[in-house]
Amino acid sequence: MTKSTMIKSTMIKSRLNFVVTRPLNQANTLIQMLKQHSDGDKNCSVVHLPLIQIKELQIQTVKASKLETKNYNGVVFISPNAVTTAYNQLSMKEWANLIQVPLFTVGSSTAETLKNFSNATVIKIPQQMNTDGLLELPELCHVSEESWLIIKGVGGREKLKNTLVKRGANVTELCTYKRIKPSDVMTKNIALHLKNDAIWIITSVQAIKNLDTVVKKLDFNPDCRIIVSSDRIKQSAINLGLNVIAVANDATDKQLINCIRELKL
Repeated sequence: MTKSTMIKSTMIKSRLNFVVTRPLNQANTLIQMLKQHSDGDKNCSVVHLPLIQIKELQIQTVKASKLETKNYNGVVFISPNAVTTAYNQLSMKEWANLIQVPLFTVGSSTAETLKNFSNATVIKIPQQMNTDGLLELPELCHVSEESWLIIKGVGGREKLKNTLVKRGANVTELCTYKRIKPSDVMTKNIALHLKNDAIWIITSVQAIKNLDTVVKKLDFNPDCRIIVSSDRIKQSAINLGLNVIAVANDATDKQLINCIRELKL
């Protein structure tokens, strides 16, 4: 037994349905790994139903930040979306300047995405892949009078910014995208799939909230089981009355698959 937390034992029916809920272009590897895990089992299916859509902000919004990367002691990318949308929205000159600054990411998936869009050889990743772990890195502990740039989506937690400010840093947030609810067509598909006995894999609080919105509009009580990637997401799901059966060590594909293996699914 590894660190993944098992919430409760559960009876598995004859057909096993996995629902991957990550946004488009962020689910392919996990879907493939789930299919390999099932090893061609005809009684196992993998469905992709994104609970969040990613919408890039307009170029004018990004340019309004008057980005001056040479003035920063470090740049933090919060998510893979932060990397791809910043790359798409910034000019080649701005991007080239950006990747010359010391680079930090919250997790390994974001770091891999950043490597794909740059020639960066050193990207700092915390061992505990979340905001708390990031804030424990030595480079972020002693930041008095330093300037830091956080690239992220609109909204979300402010813990990273607030903590760095308390430690004496000057912090700029560059929001390059926003998260929006699934389309009407996708919402209907999600509602239809909630009629099935399925295991939903969810890696963000916003996705939990969007699922709850769909659930509350149904004329029946779905019995969907959920695997999440952090205690914070677990608590949000439990607060909404959703059935969390396990918590993976983190949101990486590897740890999600390990969690599923521990459940013996």
